[in-house]
Amino acid sequence: MPELGGRFASLRLPLRTPRLILRLPRPADVQGLARAGDDPRVSRWTFVPSPFTPTRARAYIGRLRRRARAGEGLTLLVEETRSGEVLGIVGLSVNPADPSAVLYYWISPRSWGQGLGSEAVRSVLALAFGPLRMHRVGAHVFASNLRSRQLLRRAGFRLEGRAREVRREGERWQTELAFGLLDREFRARGRSRSQRSLARTK
Repeated sequence: MPELGGRFASLRLPLRTPRLILRLPRPADVQGLARAGDDPRVSRWTFVPSPFTPTRARAYIGRLRRRARAGEGLTLLVEETRSGEVLGIVGLSVNPADPSAVLYYWISPRSWGQGLGSEAVRSVLALAFGPLRMHRVGAHVFASNLRSRQLLRRAGFRLEGRAREVRREGERWQTELAFGLLDREFRARGRSRSQRSLARTK
């Protein structure tokens, strides 16, 4: 059975960045993914269950692989090239009727502050607006997740709205923010970066 279905079938994986390999998860990744995600700070900002045991990681990988085969979503494992350590995931849920997707990601807190999440997100956005020919990519983050909000803004996303009190955290409710990025905005941003780079070399 092919690993990828739907609009993902023709993709060439893995993706490589200066520090990362982004690849499809395998059953052998259970322990590495469980180590990366078994941190309260991951579950606080995402829907990854806590504790994130190897049993839960195995079921999680199974769901991700089934969604990829069905063409419903593409989730890539974020692996550090130098060490081979699993750091987290980055992926896209796609709309079967329209060329749009929703971006999602999480990185182990042990690797925060190094720009690795941004590196992974930029690579997947290039895939979305390149080979996958998406018109729009959205993303949803909790308002109190400042790191993630900054990551999306650096990637070019614009704040589009908010949903109040979507999940309880202790005695408080979390507000969720909606961000969006269009194909023309992504391409304009890329041209701007190229022009700045060219100006520095003159």
